Amino acid sequence: MATLSASHLYAEEIARAFWDSDPGIKSEWDPTVKTFRTVENLTDLAYVAEIVFKPIWPATQRDCVICSEMVPLKNDGWAVSNQSVRHPEATESTERIRLSCDVTLVVTQSWKDPEKGTKRDNVVSHLLYSANVDPGGWVPSSLVETLAAREWPRALSGVCETARNI
Repeated sequence: MATLSASHLYAEEIARAFWDSDPGIKSEWDPTVKTFRTVENLTDLAYVAEIVFKPIWPATQRDCVICSEMVPLKNDGWAVSNQSVRHPEATESTERIRLSCDVTLVVTQSWKDPEKGTKRDNVVSHLLYSANVDPGGWVPSSLVETLAAREWPRALSGVCETARNI
């Protein structure tokens, strides 16, 4: 689990940068992604994608197939849910191990001074990121936890920076 607060960004902007199916946007904030391919668009705010991750020596390269959905919450918040799924157009490769994941990003926003309105310089967004990842294969959970502790806060900062640039 990781948290972060970001000034001058609206919750929807951050959630959209995290959720966006554009491979270029994904690679801006997630350095672990080698390739990202949308397999099927389900709705305007949901899709199925296949992600191939960069290999981490000496482990076998990983991939996953997710259903990603972005949903509005009450009080100007947004949530993004990424759940592992099976899809007939994303068959498993014999060269990689398919991981499974359950990832959630919740972004809420608040106003520094409610009297000053909803302008960008008055907003602060709060991110809560939770991930349950099973890398499959022989990778020890201690390695997954070490990588996650290092990468998740960096990824959240990257999402915010991407949101600023979109």
